[in-house]
Amino acid sequence: MSNKIIIVWGLIIVSLVCAVYFIGIKYEEELKYVNLKNEVKESVKNYVEEKELDLPLTVTTETLEGEGYIGELKLGEKICAADVKVSKKWLFYSYDINFVCVNPKAL
Repeated sequence: MSNKIIIVWGLIIVSLVCAVYFIGIKYEEELKYVNLKNEVKESVKNYVEEKELDLPLTVTTETLEGEGYIGELKLGEKICAADVKVSKKWLFYSYDINFVCVNPKAL
């Protein structure tokens, strides 16, 4: 292979790595939000299975915190709460999670 082809491929690889790094930094907060949402979903799933509740129903994170299924929800300095609507269609469960996050220092 010639040196020009090696340089071109090297530049392509470096630019791809830089693009992935840039996207990771830019969307870091969104990734934290997605992780928090998955944590809430798993907690609600465990809660519904253990309590054997009839669906559809709405569960709040305050209920989950009170019964020890989940800890305090924090996203950076913000404290979050959520209402989760759980329903079932045939074999599939649907979790509609509505978050509200408040910065206590701003109040």
